[in-house]
Amino acid sequence: MRKKFLLLLLSFVAAGATATLRAQDTKVKVIYADRTTKETTTDDIERIEIGSSTITIVPTAGAEETISMADIDVISFGSFVYDGISTVIASDMKVWPTVAKETVSVSGVPDGTDVTVFGTGGARIATQTSGGDTVTFNVSSLPQGVYLIKVGGYTSKFIKK
Repeated sequence: MRKKFLLLLLSFVAAGATATLRAQDTKVKVIYADRTTKETTTDDIERIEIGSSTITIVPTAGAEETISMADIDVISFGSFVYDGISTVIASDMKVWPTVAKETVSVSGVPDGTDVTVFGTGGARIATQTSGGDTVTFNVSSLPQGVYLIKVGGYTSKFIKK
């Protein structure tokens, strides 16, 4: 149940919405880009708010901490790890890289499933039907910006540099 909740949480984040995580007795570990770490459990956290560019940790006691996602290398919730390199969009699917210049790939896509890239304005840019495990899009000609990838009922985002 927690895994499905976290996947749902990440899909909200991928869509740029603010989401709130609530769980009990789960270890939370943040590894910052400078390799320093911070660990706690969700028993000590009232809530974790995930916005489009920040994560705010609101403890049960003390001051809240807002962290820029650019300053986070890895964040883990129990055994679930988000590393910023790939985004898990379903139990067996992931999108990588999350910041791309040439190509973006989606792996774990069931045969015959449509994978679509959208601009943030909702315009459909490209669609491919999976013929195997991985679908790869050439994004080299796209302008820089944020794009969404939709696979079935799941959505993820990537940034074109």
